[in-house]
Amino acid sequence: IFSDVFDEEHFISSLVKDVKVVKKLPKEMLTAPKKYQTFRSWSGINYYAKVISHLWDDYQ
Repeated sequence: IFSDVFDEEHFISSLVKDVKVVKKLPKEMLTAPKKYQTFRSWSGINYYAKVISHLWDDYQ
């Protein structure tokens, strides 16, 4: 569990201006389709331009 290792309240308060943090998923999200994506570390610009940019487009 995250809070066993980290100061959860400090973590949440440090992100408050950047993202909405939820401690528990809403019921309607529990059955939502899930997508798994693995990322390569130390990738070149082509990987980000071709692969990652499409994920951002799909998100928007």
